[in-house]
Amino acid sequence: MQLQPGEVERFREVQPMHRNILIRVLMPSEAVVMSGIMLPLAFGQGGSARDTLLLVWFGSAIVLPLLIAFGLRLTTVVTDRRVLARFVPFSRKSIDLGAVESAEAIKYSPIADAGGWGVKFSKRFGTVLNVSGEHGVFVNYTKDGKPKKLLLGSERSGDLAEAIGVPPAS
Repeated sequence: MQLQPGEVERFREVQPMHRNILIRVLMPSEAVVMSGIMLPLAFGQGGSARDTLLLVWFGSAIVLPLLIAFGLRLTTVVTDRRVLARFVPFSRKSIDLGAVESAEAIKYSPIADAGGWGVKFSKRFGTVLNVSGEHGVFVNYTKDGKPKKLLLGSERSGDLAEAIGVPPAS
């Protein structure tokens, strides 16, 4: 993430998707299932059909799981001016600290409260960016005069809330 000139970083956390236990279990399983389906189909064909099926197998059983496991990550940075969150390659948030009304470290249920991991939207938490675990920081802020909500998953939720430095509304 690109900091602006003179901006001072107060917190940084990078969470790769492969830390999620479901990803560590499902991606190898997906590769085995795709291999069991695609390879017999491919070798039962000849010529360009076989080549196409092998290419599909390679993409779905090898490349895709590696990209999901090692390419997806959530990077959260707090500077003296902004909260920056980037869920590569899908979402990017930048919130001025002056617009933050509250930031509270919480424990939540990713599936029940947010619909799972990744980039989500929930009525309770607004935009949700999370990779694994059940801890995060719930941020209430304003943008263009409208109240907004953001839940940032974090393995260091207490440090993240402290770095944002806004006491929860009472």
